[in-house]
Amino acid sequence: PSLKLQNSAEHFELLINYYYLTVRSPRRGETLLLKMNTLKLFNKKKHYQLCHQVILCYKWINKVKSIEYFLYIIMPKQLKLQADAKCFNFLLNTTTNNVKKATLIFRKKMPQYNVLPDNWCYNSLISIYGQAYEIKLARDIFDELYQHKIIKVDDVSFSTMINAYKQVKDINGAEEIFQLALDNNKASLSSYNTLLNTYYKCNDDDVLSPAIDLYQNMKEKDISTLSTMINIF
Repeated sequence: PSLKLQNSAEHFELLINYYYLTVRSPRRGETLLLKMNTLKLFNKKKHYQLCHQVILCYKWINKVKSIEYFLYIIMPKQLKLQADAKCFNFLLNTTTNNVKKATLIFRKKMPQYNVLPDNWCYNSLISIYGQAYEIKLARDIFDELYQHKIIKVDDVSFSTMINAYKQVKDINGAEEIFQLALDNNKASLSSYNTLLNTYYKCNDDDVLSPAIDLYQNMKEKDISTLSTMINIF
């Protein structure tokens, strides 16, 4: 390639995408971003997604410390960028087995960097708490999102909260959230399937009748629906 092409933003974009999609080498992507910045080729609006790619690539290879360094040092101090909710959501999703750290990121680090959580951040935290059987924490976050004046609860939020109740075999809680989803016209196929799975996981004779009722009321079904119903029977 010509020297002109080598020193173009397009060339750097192609290289970073190559390291992101093919080689899975976030360190090289990070180095290229810094070089773009040095050459004054880095456009904050146009190239912000390249930062997402670097962080996601670090997540894929489980380099949590590298994500934190990129978020807290590289972006604000060298690239002069403020991390967004998507960046922090990638970081949240590395803390599946660490409730304390997830809470720290959501409650302390995000406000510290002036980042407002979005639906994905809320949903990730609900999921993390649910997987850790911290059902009260999960419900508190769900309720906070549900009552939020700016961020609107979505269908993923409902199915994630139902799944959290499934983890602790709480049918009443799962049914309550499912009813809220219906009331808000947010009951997706995932919500139906997750509630069916809750009935199955509870392994109780009393779940057969509500499971059948739920199945009959479903306008849409998939292979997961059918498989769960077979298991329930």
